[in-house]
Amino acid sequence: MPFGIRKAKITGIVLAFVILLSTFILLFISSRKLASHSDTINHTNDVIQNVQALRSETNMLENRFRGYMAGQRKDVKDDYDQISRSLKKNYQNLLNLVKDNPRQLKLANSAQILTEKRQQFHHSIFDTTNLVSPLGMTLRKFYEVVHFDGRPGSVTDSIFKKMETEEQDLLQERTVKFNDFNRYVNIIYLTCFLLALFVGFYSLRIFLHESKERESALL
Repeated sequence: MPFGIRKAKITGIVLAFVILLSTFILLFISSRKLASHSDTINHTNDVIQNVQALRSETNMLENRFRGYMAGQRKDVKDDYDQISRSLKKNYQNLLNLVKDNPRQLKLANSAQILTEKRQQFHHSIFDTTNLVSPLGMTLRKFYEVVHFDGRPGSVTDSIFKKMETEEQDLLQERTVKFNDFNRYVNIIYLTCFLLALFVGFYSLRIFLHESKERESALL
């Protein structure tokens, strides 16, 4: 076999190996990126669902407080206590979910402190023997603390909305980066495919040339 043909065959084999290795590496990186992005989506959904549960439970807690003040029924107070326990658990879950995000962690801590202050106020009313005379002023003072200038929407609700928006923005930012990465990977895949075609045609040309030389040698 002439040296030129032998060298060409070795070059083709090396190119094929490099293309194959590059493809496997890209597949591995892509699968890792996809798994990471999937984890990010799941994490964001967990945070949002947890925040939404806290928003709902905070409103339910306030409704049960008002319901108990209106009729002082034991079943309403039992519901209040159950919601309080669920709030505590969900806050613990939320703090664990956002522990790697300082901004979200700060917001979650602020919401928890406000919720605990609201619960302390509720319990101070529950423990009051005369619920009628001081109640109006106490409630007005309470709503001055937990509302923005008397407008609808509590401070905790505003914090929860900020947290949801923050998570959605983070998810969108990471999705854009992930899509850009996929675009680059697809370009590399296409390049590898074209190189594979080139190597295939190159190898075929060498094979035909070698076959032609063998036939000439036999004549």
